[in-house]
Amino acid sequence: MGRYDRNSLVVGRFQPLHEGHMHIIRECAENSDHLIIGIGSAQYYNTMENPFTAGERYMMVNKALREEGITDYSIVPIQDINMSDKWVDHVVSMVPPFRKVYTTNPTTKMLFEEAGFEVVVPELYKRGVYSGTEIRRRMVAGEVWRPMIPESVAAVIDDIDGVDRLRKISSGFNGGQCDAGVLLKILRDKGCTMSAAESCTGGMIGEVITEVPGSSDCFLGSAVTYSNDAKERILGVSHDTLVSHGAVSEETAREMALGAIKAYGSGYAVAVTGIAGPGGGTDEKPVGLVYIAVADGPRTVVTRNKFSGDRTQIRESTTREALALLAQMAEGLL
Repeated sequence: MGRYDRNSLVVGRFQPLHEGHMHIIRECAENSDHLIIGIGSAQYYNTMENPFTAGERYMMVNKALREEGITDYSIVPIQDINMSDKWVDHVVSMVPPFRKVYTTNPTTKMLFEEAGFEVVVPELYKRGVYSGTEIRRRMVAGEVWRPMIPESVAAVIDDIDGVDRLRKISSGFNGGQCDAGVLLKILRDKGCTMSAAESCTGGMIGEVITEVPGSSDCFLGSAVTYSNDAKERILGVSHDTLVSHGAVSEETAREMALGAIKAYGSGYAVAVTGIAGPGGGTDEKPVGLVYIAVADGPRTVVTRNKFSGDRTQIRESTTREALALLAQMAEGLL
């Protein structure tokens, strides 16, 4: 047996760390000499999908492991690179040596197995109950959430005013006219305009915004560029970008947002490109994968999102997150 054969890795976003995560971590720790926790998507924060910073998540994990009596561990923040063929090498370069990986994610399992690692798939622990998405929803809605996470994690969230942050990020983004109304008020108060570039939402962003009376004060238009040809002709997305990275990519979303600003002459723009399903997904780019870009000219921020549900639900989730992200940029939170 090699020196590091009993070192094991668990990777997650931990937004926030909950009892479902702890179920996997306990099993991993019991069967390992050294536990390695990789905090994924470390570069993302202040969004509904990723509200907490890597440092805050580090504190959550660290305190929860101590509370659990686990002492031999490392915690490493890992940024996404959005390149499946290089991701395992990227992780390996960031963390201490390990041999075994614990994961319930099919893509993560496949990638590490292909790289020659032993992969353990723990039994899901009350998946319908313990979900980061559900916990964040409960926080915003004022529903019960504390029993779903370790006490030490709840204490961290209290210390950083995490619930208040989530509510400010959501800013009333609960669908339909209210979403767009909040965003348009922010833009109107600042004397700013916006545009949109839509692919997988197929015009839903523009539809939601124009349901608000007076939206023409701020909203200049939305380009529905469903095909690659339309992305090139209307938004000026580079052909090389589409060939090299694909329509569903960080690079394409970035160029779409900047193309919308140029096409409409707006102060801000939001762009979305993804796979709404039910078909079209792959292991590398599954159904529900959506890139959202917001830009103000000098700056562009792109987030990688994985939404669940049917086609309509994915498009609605994308629209909500896109409006929320643009509101955050306009408010100076990004």
